[in-house]
Amino acid sequence: MEPRPDSTTPRAVVYFAATRPPFLLAAAVPVALGLAAVAADGAAVYAVRALATAIGAVLALAGANILNDYYDAESGTDEINTGRIFPFTGGSRFIQNKVIAKENMLKFGLALLAATAAIGLALTAVAGVGLVGIGVLGLVIAWGYTAPPLNLAARGLGEAAVAASFGLLIPVGTYYAQTSGWSTSPLVIGTPYALLVSNLLVINMFPDAKADAAVGKRTSVVRLGPARASYLYVGSTSAALCWLWATMPEEMGATGQMLAGLPLALSLRAGLDVVAFADEPSKLARAIPLTIAAALLHGTLYAVALVWF
Repeated sequence: MEPRPDSTTPRAVVYFAATRPPFLLAAAVPVALGLAAVAADGAAVYAVRALATAIGAVLALAGANILNDYYDAESGTDEINTGRIFPFTGGSRFIQNKVIAKENMLKFGLALLAATAAIGLALTAVAGVGLVGIGVLGLVIAWGYTAPPLNLAARGLGEAAVAASFGLLIPVGTYYAQTSGWSTSPLVIGTPYALLVSNLLVINMFPDAKADAAVGKRTSVVRLGPARASYLYVGSTSAALCWLWATMPEEMGATGQMLAGLPLALSLRAGLDVVAFADEPSKLARAIPLTIAAALLHGTLYAVALVWF
């Protein structure tokens, strides 16, 4: 059900719901991948740093979600979006349904990013200045995904920006926060997750494409057209599979490798729907949750397999 004004609901609960809590796990999973890379390299894992990193990553995604709603309300794309598949696409509807005032959404989103920055500074104090660049780049992407003048999504750069944030920056930042050093391990381990998360952006653009095009938001689906854009999804899934086959450690054994790779079957299944229904996005209601499940299950099981096996 879409959010509606309710004076009996505590405001803290309302604001929390506006962050789209079910999707925040997407920021915690790459932290787990980064920690798995630390363990795989034989380094120590510090629980407090790990928890702080996870909280910071989740707050950053929450802030990005809120700001995305605000700037999409500014452009008008969510208001005219009649093809959305709720609750996956078309924004949270908290502004459009007058649950939270637009200016308050902006303040809330900026406050969440400020809290993220504070956690990042605390981690920098104990881990080292190497976190500064990662943190700044992550905050710029979180803010600039839909905010002008960057407006990365409108320039067809949304998938790359999100892939870089969740599949690469977070695992690398997590690794550095634990070890005060660099390694290729979190990059190698995080790449398939990056590709699967980019698919979530791609598939969500199909139901929103008409509204986005109407306000000049030139997403990848708007630029390429639905038919050609559907192969972005298939290409990302195929690349994730090839990367996994080439890089999974032999020490994980067949069982560990199966755990990490099996969830990609969900993405392959969803890809069939994306290609078949690219011009009928209302029929992607099944493929979107499959895409979410593929990313989250892969990242979680890969992290567990790396440590356990």
